Amino acid sequence: LVSSVPERILPNVLSRCQRLVLNPLKADVVREQLQAMNIEGQALELGVRLGEGSVERARQIAVGEWDDLRAQVESFIEAGLAHRDEVFWQVVEELSGDRAIQDRFLQLSAFYLRDFFLLNHGRKGRETMVDRSSYLGRHSGTLNGDHIERAMVELDRAAEALSRNASFQLVLSDLWRSLRRAGHIS
Repeated sequence: LVSSVPERILPNVLSRCQRLVLNPLKADVVREQLQAMNIEGQALELGVRLGEGSVERARQIAVGEWDDLRAQVESFIEAGLAHRDEVFWQVVEELSGDRAIQDRFLQLSAFYLRDFFLLNHGRKGRETMVDRSSYLGRHSGTLNGDHIERAMVELDRAAEALSRNASFQLVLSDLWRSLRRAGHIS
């Protein structure tokens, strides 16, 4: 039995398995593999930064297979800040039923919030979403450090609750509320 999320395996099944932990690949190794696939530039950097040590995940990101989900996360964040609740329901409906996509949505949301935090603290150039600097710059001033911290706490809670099979709608609602509290985009 192979799993990248063993905490989701039933305890009685897990107790009969031998655990072999494989560490993620180093960024240099992932970079070399992507370069061997003729991936370069911002796509290469984005894949390495978001790939989290997985060549396949990095490849998917670099060739744009996650672009629609990234756009959805951006829309969600923007709509939360602008108090456009219809987007919340749209995201819940579009992502309902697919736990892997829901996990990716939360992971990407965390990367965006992290990038906002870095930009707010003068760390330009260290953001993960290297190809979205205009979007990040446009909205980083909307969220102050306290807003980002609250949203990150809610995001951690959301990921934990989702791992325990909580409703995606309920999981996302607290994150949505924290974005709404952050203000309104002018």
